[in-house]
Amino acid sequence: MIATVIGLIVAFVPEGFPLALALTLTFIARNMKKMNVLVKKLSTVETLGSVNVIASDKTGTLTQNKMHVAELYTGLQGISAKASITAYESNDESLSEMIRCLALCNRAEYRDEVSIEHENVEIISGNETRKTIVGDASDTAFLNYCSEFLNITSIRTRHAKLAEIPFNSKNKYMVTIVREDANTSLLFMKGAAEIILKRCVNILQANGSLLPLNDTMIEAITQQIESYAQQGKRVLAAAKLKLSTETMPPTYNFDTSDINFPMEELTFIGLVALVDPPRPDVPGAIDTLKRAGIKVAMVTGDHPTTAVSIARNVGIVSKHAQILHLVDEQILESDTDGAVSITGEQVAGITDAQWKSINGREAVFARTTPEQKLLIVKAYQKMGCIVAATGDGTNDAPAMKQANVGISLGSGTEMAKESADIILLDNRFSSIAVGVKHGRLAFDNLRKIVTYVLPAGNWSEMIPIFLSALMGIPIPLSAFLMIFICVGTDVGPTLALVTEPPEGDIMIRKPRVETKEKLVNLWLFAKAFLFLGSIECIGALTMFFIYFYWFANLAPTDLFFAFDAWSDGYKGYTIDELNEFVFTGQSIYFISLVMIQIGQVLTTRLTRYNFYQQWVWKNPSLFIGILIELILTVGVIYIPILNTLFKTRQPPVQFWFMPLVFSVIVFVLSEAWKGVLRVGELVVAKKNHTEAAF
Repeated sequence: MIATVIGLIVAFVPEGFPLALALTLTFIARNMKKMNVLVKKLSTVETLGSVNVIASDKTGTLTQNKMHVAELYTGLQGISAKASITAYESNDESLSEMIRCLALCNRAEYRDEVSIEHENVEIISGNETRKTIVGDASDTAFLNYCSEFLNITSIRTRHAKLAEIPFNSKNKYMVTIVREDANTSLLFMKGAAEIILKRCVNILQANGSLLPLNDTMIEAITQQIESYAQQGKRVLAAAKLKLSTETMPPTYNFDTSDINFPMEELTFIGLVALVDPPRPDVPGAIDTLKRAGIKVAMVTGDHPTTAVSIARNVGIVSKHAQILHLVDEQILESDTDGAVSITGEQVAGITDAQWKSINGREAVFARTTPEQKLLIVKAYQKMGCIVAATGDGTNDAPAMKQANVGISLGSGTEMAKESADIILLDNRFSSIAVGVKHGRLAFDNLRKIVTYVLPAGNWSEMIPIFLSALMGIPIPLSAFLMIFICVGTDVGPTLALVTEPPEGDIMIRKPRVETKEKLVNLWLFAKAFLFLGSIECIGALTMFFIYFYWFANLAPTDLFFAFDAWSDGYKGYTIDELNEFVFTGQSIYFISLVMIQIGQVLTTRLTRYNFYQQWVWKNPSLFIGILIELILTVGVIYIPILNTLFKTRQPPVQFWFMPLVFSVIVFVLSEAWKGVLRVGELVVAKKNHTEAAF
């Protein structure tokens, strides 16, 4: 009875699975690191495989974060950055003031030396001695451009900085107050074009004169903003204000926390358009993610038109998709095809019905703040999506923390990397697709391991125990051999399945729905126990009964219901002789399970493909695993000290080969079943395609 209880405990507990789980995640995380995807938490690997929405930052993630000034618009005239050199030399006052504003209202600066670990550095050479510029991408681009016209150090020395309000994603502008001369202060403001324009009442002309801004001028400026934005350019405006010497004398103390100076009724200087090229790997990566059933939504602080243009260029929005705006509920709830463009201000007021419509469409969120990006992530999660959020700045940290998977660039800020679950060491967006692929592979391989372990490691061990307890036959498999299967012979093939490469369709499947598709479900139990386990158990029992019939002259009817009769004198055998028969029979049952498992592991290594679609030699470790399994089996059967320890005996040689019949049966039936399932999927897909066409 005690042996039976111990046997049941051993049979029910998959001793090797926790080790297999840890090894699978560790192995895949290590491979991801080799591909420049650093996983901070092992559990993230599997979660990444079920992601179906990626909320992606634009600047630095989808684009190269290597901006340069492309065009300017001053005095109601557009001009290219290259042509601006000639205009500057011809004393264009509005252009000169634009360059002065960009040089002074700018936090980027020159450094003689800077740590290579700094997040935003660029080596330039202009009118300055070759130095390093330290600052964000846009300010670096402005300083780089201005250095073609000015000595930056000299102009900043002449115009000492009195106060500064740094740019932030909420205000979307930067303010700098500088000393104009001994008695005058000058306020410069640059930032989001539409926000700056609203604060202006005058416009600076090329001859230096000021004209009141009228509706016609505002319309012309607005059209120019839209024109630049449609070209995917980042548009900023610049303005200035001469501060009154009467109310703000040279000794005036400017307070930027409790504003004590005017920031309205400014003079509009002009627009500047920046180009930040998309990363070359992004379009291909987004196409890969789309085919994998993953939606990429852009979440950016840029102008909506700029965001949509970049989204089209990289493939987030289809080339010819109609752009729908959040004007009223009817637009988003209609059957109209198209992508949606939503501003940050609209996010908080979106209804559940509208979110449902947005979730089914390509989406671009523009002019967003960190708080609004967090709301976007939460909204997708509320709809049951598994969300990954990307970013590289401190402002991205809350959304990355909230997301199911936070992804930071390796060049990101320390706070961004601290909040992230995964860090892209090479800053390549395509590395996200690599991570998704490995996440899906982790789940697939874990399921293969469970499918491999359960039939022989649980089902084929439990059935003999029940047969012995309920039907009185000698126990076909000892508790010691059960343990040896779980922590011995199963280890080699299990470790080989850990290293199994992905199947060809891994990145064209829809993401796994976590609430519906668990690692272990009823379907897997049915396959492992009723199908694979039953064949293995029947095969091993058949070998067990054949041995008793051939070599002990005991038919199955002599073994069933023996119970207490199995003792000294049963059928003319002494108890020692009966025990020897049992030990040999148990060894044969054990050998049979091992030999049948060879066929099982060869078919289990592929979940959806047949063996000829992905040949076994793509995973050479599988041969090593099987060889280790066979060596351990031979060792426990033929090494005398192990014979004594595990009570094994050397069987007739034919029992090493006869179980291979059942090994072939397992392999052939499993391969046939995979073919049937694949044909069924094709039929369903064709039916759905036909219905969609009508």
